[in-house]
Amino acid sequence: MQKNKEECLPKKLPKSEMLCSIYLKSETRSALKKLLKELVEQLHEEPISLRQKYKEAISFIRAQYFKLTTENLPPHMAQQATKFAESELQKLSHHVMSIQREDYLIFSKHILNQVYRFLMKLLEKFIPIFGAETFKPTKKGSIDYITLPKLFEKILESQELAFCRQFLIYTYDHYLSPSNLLLYLIYRYIVSKPCHNHHEIKQQQNTKSVPFYSHKLKVLRLTKFWLEERVEDFTSDPNLFYLLGVFLDLAQSSSGSNQEDPQFLETLSTLSYNYKTLAGSIQKQSIRSMRYSFDINGFVKDELLSVKDLSLLAHKKTSAMTAPSFFFQVNTDDDGRQTNDTDNLPPSESFAVKRDKAKSLNVEKLGYKTLLTKSSDEIARQLTLIDAKQFSKINVREMIAKRWMKKDKSQSPGYQTHVDRFNCMSYWIQFIVLSSKKLQERNEIVKKFLDIATICVQRYRNYCSPHYIFAAIVSLKNFEVISFEGIIKERYEMLRKVYVPDESYVKIYEKIFREIRLPSVPSLTIFLRIFLKIQDGVAFKVNLPSSTNSYLKFTTLLHLQDYCTEMRKFQRNIYQDYIEKDFTLYAYLKKGFKDEVTIPFHDPEESMEKVKKMVDDIKSDNLLLSILTFGLHKKLR
Repeated sequence: MQKNKEECLPKKLPKSEMLCSIYLKSETRSALKKLLKELVEQLHEEPISLRQKYKEAISFIRAQYFKLTTENLPPHMAQQATKFAESELQKLSHHVMSIQREDYLIFSKHILNQVYRFLMKLLEKFIPIFGAETFKPTKKGSIDYITLPKLFEKILESQELAFCRQFLIYTYDHYLSPSNLLLYLIYRYIVSKPCHNHHEIKQQQNTKSVPFYSHKLKVLRLTKFWLEERVEDFTSDPNLFYLLGVFLDLAQSSSGSNQEDPQFLETLSTLSYNYKTLAGSIQKQSIRSMRYSFDINGFVKDELLSVKDLSLLAHKKTSAMTAPSFFFQVNTDDDGRQTNDTDNLPPSESFAVKRDKAKSLNVEKLGYKTLLTKSSDEIARQLTLIDAKQFSKINVREMIAKRWMKKDKSQSPGYQTHVDRFNCMSYWIQFIVLSSKKLQERNEIVKKFLDIATICVQRYRNYCSPHYIFAAIVSLKNFEVISFEGIIKERYEMLRKVYVPDESYVKIYEKIFREIRLPSVPSLTIFLRIFLKIQDGVAFKVNLPSSTNSYLKFTTLLHLQDYCTEMRKFQRNIYQDYIEKDFTLYAYLKKGFKDEVTIPFHDPEESMEKVKKMVDDIKSDNLLLSILTFGLHKKLR
């Protein structure tokens, strides 16, 4: 039976390259548990000598039985116990079969046969996971570990392109360099379909059958998604940007046989347009300097592409290793001067132009005292617009490989902007509160900001500005300059449960944001904590003791892809459709608030010193007032 099972497996999907798990339904788990329980009891009745001989096998069978006995555990623990790895079931069936072959069995022969047949049926359920249609986890099972070549093979075979492109582009940093990823995509574009050895490549080259356009289209769509989602990969690496131009030149020169495929032509046209548009922001001289120094064999070689593969790629497109033709196409203007295509792109607006546009609005000058008289709802609305726009500018790339934690701040510009605004808003709120000498006035200002935070959360599902407000009030609470009671304490506790939770940030996310109505602005801190937990100290590429292959932790990478997709879900949904912008209030809350206060926002340490000095002044005034009041009472007495 085992032989038939192996024959049913696709020949080009060797099982050693993917290690999977299945999820046992309650009735299947109950049936297996009942069989294992009876087997353990029957084996216990066998002679001591036989039990000693198969001690290891019996111990493993008993351990698997106890694993299934989870009825009294919490639901989430019981659900985890229903997941069975293929290796565990194979090992269990091996031990059952080894005992089954024993000639001196007295009580357990029949139950061993029953258990073995049941396990074989379970193992057959792993076969669909190896199908070409998908490798996305289902209710039946999922992949735990997968080799790098097999991962790419599954991605190009799968029909679920949206899932595949998200998984690849959001996670590749942990197992592949950008250059090698693009080289591999070019290689797969040339050979038209996934190949497994060089004999197949030569056979395919000699075949005059209809080419596999579907694979070429998939490669183009993967590349298009990559350029749209992670443009910084190309702007930060001129070599990668240049290689992309070579690839597009190759695709355009070989698109003649695809003229009747509208999807192919549309994808190629969009990708080429995006590349040309991006070219306007990259210095052309640095690209031109590589025209004669580019060497495809200079890239790092890994297990995806062998030396022969790279040689094949270089041989197929030797002429393409000059500059991309459409990028450096020579045109002439009306005066006969040579121009480049990128010279005709509309120039981006300069800061001066934007500043003149802002002045033309004739907005009134707004101060924080005037701000406090505005409606809390209107302030919350404008803060939500600002937060949504800022959150949308944080590239998912900054969350991968912990780029936001690196010393090079250019790796995470969106995150750095968020941190700067967080600090500025927090110190600004503290400055406004501490500017009032009377305790009652300070309490009223704090109530105002807590009211704004509550409206942001409850009405507009914005968790960004409330975090700034919460951080400022935490500092004021520690300075003991406000009365922490009543409505202030109640709303403070509401925010504390979100930003300083008693449970994990993953649970907070699942509870609040997973099914939240969009549009919404989540707190970036929650995402950062989750991304840190997934990636910190984790080896995404491992060598398992039972195999010579190097495997990727598919389930961990899947979690990373899931939260990247969740983050992009929030960034794609905007508020502009039903929140009107108040230009005066918007401009003030975005940057204008910095102009009227004496806090050095550019230096957090100096800002903190300024705030502490204001606190000391308030405490000194309160102490002096207490002494004078005490002296006045004593004199009256």
